[in-house]
Amino acid sequence: MKKRTLRLIASLFIVACCQALAAQAGSVSQAQSPAAGVQFLGHASFHVFDGTSAIYIDPWFFEGPDRAKKPALRADQITDATLVALTHEHWDHLDKAGLATIMQKTNARIAAPEKVLAILQPLFGDRLIPLNPGQSVIEGRFTITAVPSGSIQGFLVRTPQGATLFFSGDEFSWASGAVEAVKAAGRSVDVAFLAVADSREFPATLESFRRFVTEIKPKLVVPMHEGTFTDYKGADHPAYEPIVAAIGGTYQVLDVGGILPLK
Repeated sequence: MKKRTLRLIASLFIVACCQALAAQAGSVSQAQSPAAGVQFLGHASFHVFDGTSAIYIDPWFFEGPDRAKKPALRADQITDATLVALTHEHWDHLDKAGLATIMQKTNARIAAPEKVLAILQPLFGDRLIPLNPGQSVIEGRFTITAVPSGSIQGFLVRTPQGATLFFSGDEFSWASGAVEAVKAAGRSVDVAFLAVADSREFPATLESFRRFVTEIKPKLVVPMHEGTFTDYKGADHPAYEPIVAAIGGTYQVLDVGGILPLK
C-alpha cells in the first residue's frame, strides 16, 4: 500500500512538472538557463543538461541560405559536451564538420548506431560507443536507450528527476517500431519530441504522430523537424494539436533556443 501511495505521489509530481514545462516553454532564455533542462537547438537538435552532463542529440549546424530557422548555437560555442547521441546518418542529423569541432573542444564521446560508427570511425576512433536499438548508454545521471523509429532509431532518455523523454529522430513513418519498443520498456513518456510536417504533403508523418500519441499518451508533446528549409512548408500545427488534446496532453511549440526546465 505504501509503495502504491509513493508511486501515485511520484506520478502526480511528474504531471505537475510537465504542466509547468509547457507553461515555461519558449520563455526561458540562455541567460535564465535552469540547472537542468532540454534546449531546442533547431531542426532535430537538442541539448539535454543537468549541470554535470551535457548531451547533444543530432547536433546540426548547417546555415545555408535555404535554412529558414538558423541553429541556436554554432559548433565552436559548444564547450560543455560530455556525450553526443546520433540517431542516423542523414545529412541533416550527422554533421561531421560540427562534430569535429565539438570533439576538439571537449572530451565528449559519440554514441551512435553501427552504420554511423562506420562513417565516423576514421575520424574519432576510440571515442565512439555503439548505441543500437535495445542498447543503453549511461551518461552521468541520464540513461539513453535507443529504440527503433521507422527505418532509423529514436531515443528514450531517463532523467535524474525520474522523467522519461522520447526523441523520434526523423519524420515519415517513425512510429513503426517506436510504439512497440516504448510499450515493451514499460515506461510512460512525460515529454515526447516528435517530428511533424505539413500533413497535406506528408500524411505519413501525421499518421505516425497520431499512432504514437494515441497509444503512448505522452503528457507533453514538442514538435520538431519542421519549418527548417525555405522550400518546404512548416507543419500545420492545428492538424496535430487536437490529437494531443484528445488524450489530455499538451502540445507546445518550442522556439529555437528555448529551454524546457527539468525539475
